[in-house]
Amino acid sequence: MTSQPAANLIIYEYPCNERIRSFLRLEYLFQRLFSLRSENGAESERMLLATLFDLIEVTERGDVRSSLLQEIDKQKETLQSYRSRPESDPTVIDQVMVTLSRAYLDLHQSSKIGSTARESEWLSKLKNRFSISGGTSGVEFPAFQAWQAGPKEARDHCIEHWVSSFIPLYNAITEMLNLIRAAGSTEIGNTNEEGIYEKKLSGQPYQLVRMWLPSDSMVFPEVSINKHVAFVRLIQLGHDCEIKVINRVFSFKLAFCKF
Repeated sequence: MTSQPAANLIIYEYPCNERIRSFLRLEYLFQRLFSLRSENGAESERMLLATLFDLIEVTERGDVRSSLLQEIDKQKETLQSYRSRPESDPTVIDQVMVTLSRAYLDLHQSSKIGSTARESEWLSKLKNRFSISGGTSGVEFPAFQAWQAGPKEARDHCIEHWVSSFIPLYNAITEMLNLIRAAGSTEIGNTNEEGIYEKKLSGQPYQLVRMWLPSDSMVFPEVSINKHVAFVRLIQLGHDCEIKVINRVFSFKLAFCKF
């Protein structure tokens, strides 16, 4: 049996429906965006803008805001139902309700998601150049070269302005996903001799499956789940990126999350 070390674990997450998948995709883009904002250098700024353009594309449809508002409404109803449970702490419930209500209101009252970025004519021209190989070079788009050569304070101001109208969406997604993750109880799973883990479920659909695996093992999961059963097969990535199915007993930590 392969055991996990106490530390150096990587978390893999599997969304159980398309709505959660879209929220996780947005969370990933926001995390990448804010990470790149903390770095310096022309290439980091270029990658930041590419991520910003990805956010614009993903949020182009109008259902992102409404889907998220609906999900937060459901979470608030669930929290209210917890008040009748004797083990619940009303103070904690009130605190979470305030946080969710604030995120809901900010998102509901905000202007169109990403409006400050979409309304920039220069940024729109640059976005088109990003889809062309070498399209952002000084030869093809000298305005971008001039922008990158200008004062860092001016570039930071532009980026802050473009990102600002995405913040209510980011805050709402963060609070919503935090509750879902916190609702899952961790357990130990073991694959069988063929490298497959199977668990029968209660019939209630989950929203998210989380798995903790050793980060240096290059092992990742393939997950299939419905409201009745969950299957996990572990795959190992070789040093030359070849794929190998693990066909032995393997122990790992996982959580089924639903709020």
